[in-house]
Amino acid sequence: MKGWWLYINRSIFLYGDIGDNFNLTSIPFIEAAGGDNAKIAVLGLGGDQWESYFKRVYKDCWKSLGVKEVISIIPNKEMKIEKEKLERINECSGLLICGGDTRVYQRVYVNSSVAKFIREFYFSGKVFAGVSAGALISTNPCTIWGGKVTKQSNEFVVRSHYNNEDLLIDKGIGVLRNCIVEPHFSEYGGFPRLIEALEQTNEKQGLGIDEPICLEIINEKDIKVHGKGRVYFISRNKTLEFRVKVYEPGDSFSLE
Repeated sequence: MKGWWLYINRSIFLYGDIGDNFNLTSIPFIEAAGGDNAKIAVLGLGGDQWESYFKRVYKDCWKSLGVKEVISIIPNKEMKIEKEKLERINECSGLLICGGDTRVYQRVYVNSSVAKFIREFYFSGKVFAGVSAGALISTNPCTIWGGKVTKQSNEFVVRSHYNNEDLLIDKGIGVLRNCIVEPHFSEYGGFPRLIEALEQTNEKQGLGIDEPICLEIINEKDIKVHGKGRVYFISRNKTLEFRVKVYEPGDSFSLE
């Protein structure tokens, strides 16, 4: 049946970062993934500190909240995700892509067959979550890196955190479309970068997510705000003309 996935309730959870309230903002994600029966895969990049980080931030936290199983998924030395690891993810009820270098996350999880796998995982009714870089690459298109914009008539900085590196916008996984997100929004001064990303892509909607905020997005449209801080919903009317609405924890709103 064409468009069968339209009849399945779908949930996306986007985190501005791992805040000091992550144990609380994890609860709606865990409940959506099955509660005590949840089995969740955490997709990272690896590295020397990965196992201790994974255990402390995700596994121990979620086990204390009753999650049945939390598994670690990282690429091999060639920065590829093997078929066996995809099979392990497919056994899960939810997955979370965590934070780090967005350029590398995009190479591993977007510029490969893994992106199609994740979309199919999500549209089958399983739960997708992204933290920081994981939130960034959830959309299509998405901001990958950088904070400087050079045009024929002007040059300006949209995010000083990246110094003089050029703004890079590319394709993302695309579980969420027609929208661009910017995590660490208040903390890193993300407003100018989100505005420029909307301008360059001609997208109409953007979400600026503070670090302790979790957005629960139902069926790519209806949004519930969890945590503390704020989320900034930016609508693009026309070139360099925007409307901003601010929402706080407990609020609900919808993408247009």
